[in-house]
Amino acid sequence: MTTALAMPAFTPAQIDARNAAVAAARMQLATVSNKELTAPVVARVDSMLGLPPSDDTLGLH
Repeated sequence: MTTALAMPAFTPAQIDARNAAVAAARMQLATVSNKELTAPVVARVDSMLGLPPSDDTLGLH
């Protein structure tokens, strides 16, 4: 997740790539934890991990 959030996001293509990487990291977290993630849970986990703010709906179904 930190690698995904560190990706550049200046151009539309970079933003799309960064968003895809964030979504993939969240889907991996959901798979590993065997839990369904919701936006509030994502926001809480990101905050607990000290991650910078990001769209908390990326990677959610």
